[in-house]
Amino acid sequence: MQNGDKESPHGKQQGDLFKPLLRDIVSLRHAMVKLANAIDLQSFKDGLAASFCVKNGRPSCPVRLMVALHYLKYASGMSDEAVLDEWLENLYWQYFTRGIYFEYEDPKLLELGERLFNQKKSDKRKLYSIHEPQVECIGKGKAHKKIEFGTKVGLVTSAKTNWIVGAKAYPGNPYDGHTLKSVLQQATKILGFEPVMAICDLGCRGHNYVGDCDIQVVNRFRKRVSRTLCRWWNRWSAIEPVIRHCKSEHRMDRNQLRGRIGDELNVIFAAAEFNLRKLLRAYALFWHPFFLFTFLQLVLQLQKRYSNRFGKERAREGKNLSLKGFSFSHLAFA
Repeated sequence: MQNGDKESPHGKQQGDLFKPLLRDIVSLRHAMVKLANAIDLQSFKDGLAASFCVKNGRPSCPVRLMVALHYLKYASGMSDEAVLDEWLENLYWQYFTRGIYFEYEDPKLLELGERLFNQKKSDKRKLYSIHEPQVECIGKGKAHKKIEFGTKVGLVTSAKTNWIVGAKAYPGNPYDGHTLKSVLQQATKILGFEPVMAICDLGCRGHNYVGDCDIQVVNRFRKRVSRTLCRWWNRWSAIEPVIRHCKSEHRMDRNQLRGRIGDELNVIFAAAEFNLRKLLRAYALFWHPFFLFTFLQLVLQLQKRYSNRFGKERAREGKNLSLKGFSFSHLAFA
């Protein structure tokens, strides 16, 4: 945002060729201007500096801007969206928030644009999307797709039937092993009991799970384990088609919901839809023989009924034809 870190808009300010200065177009006798000059926003900045620090989440807006917008929100009785819309049109509101230039766009978009302009190749927290700033670049380690943009997701499926019993989104692209504890806790809460064994890939080495569940990390040295355990290791690859189905058929690959809450809800919706479709397919397979048997019986009954009906009509027609032929022959020989 272009309003900088100065607490008073009446200091030395550098002009902009395309943006007019607010101090040149507002009236100094206006009540909002007098109120802005009377409020000491430095005290708010000192008191809220810990909540708006650089290391606490993504880069925040200036403290004076957030405090002033909250005051305008509760003083006018508007919603967040209405306050931002009014802020774009009201010069005195922008002056009250310690703005320097007259802004034509949302301050959040201006901040994201400045962040995108100043980011470097070596930065860790890069901005990949203006509308979804929480999007991360996730390394896949595969030849056909090295990276993906989005939010990391953890899935837990049953060993034999592939029901999804745990699904959770992890913003910030954490290490895979650090997600194992929370996703197993979710699976335990859903199942009602703790799993006996959890089979994971090599990404879960050095996990943070502590409990009674036996964590098996699948590696390449399968000749050193027993045949039974090796069979369970081979069963681990069954989670891959579940992930593909969730992405291609249940909208996990393209989230239409906004924000981090939208990412978490989208994962839950995709997992629930996968289980529901699996349940409907099981019901269809179970009832298919009964419906097929009933349908065949109905077809046989209809065929028998119409065959009897058409048979009687054809017999009547044949009898009438024979009578007519007899009369015709009788008359011919007369």
